[in-house]
Amino acid sequence: MPVADTEFIFALNPKDRKHQYAIRLLKEISNLIVPDTAALEFQVAFRARGRNPSQVEVALLALYKVLKRNNVEKAKTLSLSLLAFQSEIEENYGLSCFDSLLAASA
Repeated sequence: MPVADTEFIFALNPKDRKHQYAIRLLKEISNLIVPDTAALEFQVAFRARGRNPSQVEVALLALYKVLKRNNVEKAKTLSLSLLAFQSEIEENYGLSCFDSLLAASA
C-alpha cells in the first residue's frame, strides 16, 4: 500500500513545480493512502509559513476535495502507541519527528 507524504500533498497545489507529477501519480496509483499524520504535518507546515487559520482551513478543504475526487483513502492512525513507535523510529533511524511519524503511520 503506497502512503503519501506531506511533500506529495503540497505538490497537489497547481502552483507547485511538482504538480503535474503528483496528478499523474494520483491517476496511476489506485490504492494510495494519506495518513492523518501527513495532514497534520501539512497543517503545521502551512502555519509555519505564516498562513492564518482561515487560509489553513481553505487549504485543508481543498486537499479534502482533491483526495475525495480521486478516491484516495484517508487513514486514521494517530494514537498513543503510534506516538511511542514514532519515538522509537526517530531514535533508531535518525529521522525527523514528522518523517518518523509518517513512517510509523505507514
